[in-house]
Amino acid sequence: MVYQSIALLLGGLVIMFFSSKWAIRYAIGISESLALGRFAVGFIFIAMTTTFPELVVSISSTLHGEPGLAVGNALGSVLANLTLILGVAVLVGGTMRLRKDHIGDQIEVLFVSALVSIFLLQAGSLSILQGLILLVLFAFFVNKVRRGGIPMKAKPDILVFFGHFARFIASVAVLLISSEMIVRGSIQMVEAYAFAPEFIGLTIIAVGTSMPELAVGIRAIHSKEYALALGDLVGASVIDLTLIMGIVALLNPVPVNLAHVSGVMPFILAAILANWYFLSKRINITRKIAFLLVCLFLLFLLEQIGILTLFG
Repeated sequence: MVYQSIALLLGGLVIMFFSSKWAIRYAIGISESLALGRFAVGFIFIAMTTTFPELVVSISSTLHGEPGLAVGNALGSVLANLTLILGVAVLVGGTMRLRKDHIGDQIEVLFVSALVSIFLLQAGSLSILQGLILLVLFAFFVNKVRRGGIPMKAKPDILVFFGHFARFIASVAVLLISSEMIVRGSIQMVEAYAFAPEFIGLTIIAVGTSMPELAVGIRAIHSKEYALALGDLVGASVIDLTLIMGIVALLNPVPVNLAHVSGVMPFILAAILANWYFLSKRINITRKIAFLLVCLFLLFLLEQIGILTLFG
């Protein structure tokens, strides 16, 4: 039973990694066939697509009666995106050089993210009303990014769109199957090892479902598409904090207790403020900085398993 749950979890993560890559590829194809602007592609379409794993896992786990797993997954993914994923992407792909046109509205977006983090930390629970507030913030974010986009000059190609759309739907279907495997394997592990669902969500699942962001980040940085890489990570983090957390709150009939995940909030706030500082000062994210970001995530893991105590 134990080995079966581990195999189910790992198998789901592997399938999710490949199906997410396919979904991302066809999502980009859809956006290009519809002649969407590059800004919109990076900050809305790709970010939305790379957070599909977190979204489907969170919805599935909430419907299975494990909202703690869903919340842990969403918050853990935010921390992983802004520390581990960004750090590894830069370590592998090279220095991320920031220009003024790369930054755009991201400073404001990160500011809103910091406020949301503080809001969640102080609230101590996640109710339906708070979920609605998070969804309104998400709509505000999408509208702001959409209005800031610059449309492409190419004309939409409807035939190409339908081809990419069919493949995209197939990829998402496989993604849904993999999410079900991950949730079932995680629940079995929780029951077998007496792990807290929040711990599994904050660590194993959060890192596993953030693999699409890592794949996009490495490819984008290697191709010197720095705005695309950073925009995907920042956008994905905001989606996790607003859309996904909001959906979890709406799907759960009673308020979700955030006490079990409060330990991750100071790390998330530190990661957001660090990235905010890099953007505002236009500091290139070098491999040295990337290493420090990875170390921040490792400190979080050490605290989670009880080796360190940094925030009580």
